[in-house]
Amino acid sequence: MTKPTVAGRRAATESEWTRTRNQIAQSLPALEPGFFVVLETRDDDPYYVQVLSKGPDGYRAEAVASLFLPEWKQLGEWGDERLTTLGWNPPSDHPETKSANWWREFKPDEAPEIARFAVATLRETFGVTHPHSLVYVASNKSGDVILLPGLGIQHKPAPAPLVDRVGNALQRIFQVETVERDSDGDWPLRIGEGVVYVRAMEREGVVSVFGPALLGLTASPQLLEAVNSVNSKIHGARAWFAGDAVAVASEFVDTAELEGLRPAIETVAALVHVVGQELAATFGGHVAGQAEPPTPPTQPVPSAPTHDPEPGYL
Repeated sequence: MTKPTVAGRRAATESEWTRTRNQIAQSLPALEPGFFVVLETRDDDPYYVQVLSKGPDGYRAEAVASLFLPEWKQLGEWGDERLTTLGWNPPSDHPETKSANWWREFKPDEAPEIARFAVATLRETFGVTHPHSLVYVASNKSGDVILLPGLGIQHKPAPAPLVDRVGNALQRIFQVETVERDSDGDWPLRIGEGVVYVRAMEREGVVSVFGPALLGLTASPQLLEAVNSVNSKIHGARAWFAGDAVAVASEFVDTAELEGLRPAIETVAALVHVVGQELAATFGGHVAGQAEPPTPPTQPVPSAPTHDPEPGYL
């Protein structure tokens, strides 16, 4: 028996889009204050429209800006003009309207208008041809998830825990069957003469790659100045001094394929060697490898994951 060819998905009819608009309009009042729904395309760097419930103050809607899209998906001037024509306000740094996305405020009774607005944006600007090409997430900033079955759109499945995905990615990168974690939950990687550690920070949605460059140092203004000088010359990572060690770290926001993991490991491994050699010539100490790793620095999560569910989300 010959396997039949599967026909490509047709574009939705106007009646199907009308049904979707009605379903969105009927579902929005179910959002409690502080909860939002994100309607997004089925890909790793999705186009999306999101709506936040502000209770008696109405709703705030946003459409993804180019800042959160890879270059090949950015719409350029045409997209900006189209979003403006539809009625979106552009991204703003003004304290009262600050938003990195395109945005618009709506009154509590304007759910039907929000639904019309969202569907028009998804279709006419982001090129969505069928509601089945969308998935949704509905939650609040604390991560409490709710289901909106009345939307008629598939709920976006939760990704596997970050720690599992990082472990699997390391197995693929180094082509090994297992990668062991230490007592802190980090993955120690011996690369050349140095050691690099990988840490999955589930709550923050961030992966940190760090390594000690030089140990056995004594704090001094000259050493701190030298570390600052190192930071002025490197990109994609930073050095810091803590205890008796200088270490290097690179962090990236969690994405579906963890594209930043291999580059971060390569960057930190190279800098551990270079920075260690550079500072040892002046400040002594010894290269790392035999000691416990330093604690990574406390610093703000990059504005990427995210997470708000994904970078740029409400």
